Amino acid sequence: MSAAGGFLIHRRLGNAGVSPWGYRVISIRYDFTFDKKDHGRQRQDIEIQLEAIRPNVSLFEAKYRWSGHGPARLSLQTSAQLLLTHPDMTYEGWTYYYVKLLRPLQRGERTTIKIRQDLEDVNRRMDFQLTRTVRESLDLLVLCVNFPNSGPREKDIWAVERRSALKDIGNLQRLAIDYDSSERRAELTVPDPTPGKTYAIEWTWPGYRLNKGP
Repeated sequence: MSAAGGFLIHRRLGNAGVSPWGYRVISIRYDFTFDKKDHGRQRQDIEIQLEAIRPNVSLFEAKYRWSGHGPARLSLQTSAQLLLTHPDMTYEGWTYYYVKLLRPLQRGERTTIKIRQDLEDVNRRMDFQLTRTVRESLDLLVLCVNFPNSGPREKDIWAVERRSALKDIGNLQRLAIDYDSSERRAELTVPDPTPGKTYAIEWTWPGYRLNKGP
């Protein structure tokens, strides 16, 4: 989520939201899932579609910040790619990682990167939001949180758009959210999200802090 409930992932950009690595991001989807037996364990699956805007694009850069108190382990779920990461690749609280494309993209070609993050929040300190600050033009952004049966009630889950990553009342606009009560799934779909804005699913869940068992 992020400096909030989980991760915030974005890239350093050149002029007009163009990555210095020679690609643009077409779409991003985040699926954040609480373990049903131990809510202090979570998993986040991230799917990113890229398009090359110059020849021989071979490296994707991202970063994350985990607000929970415990490890965050990365793994790559797609073939013909190589995950490059190290605990020392951090700056101002962010951990950077890279994906090496074993077959470089040529201009106009697209590829999909799938990353899994296995998370532990031992002391139940994570912030209650899943966020994405948009740094570039995207066609589609999707945020999804899969709650356990004992998780927050539907009325305690909402979605917002913020003018910045700061969490203050005057900074937000409520957004429509899709909630599947049978699956306990909350999903925010944003076509053409606005660069510079932060989008989030947020919730309240006092029991998460109190109960460290299943």
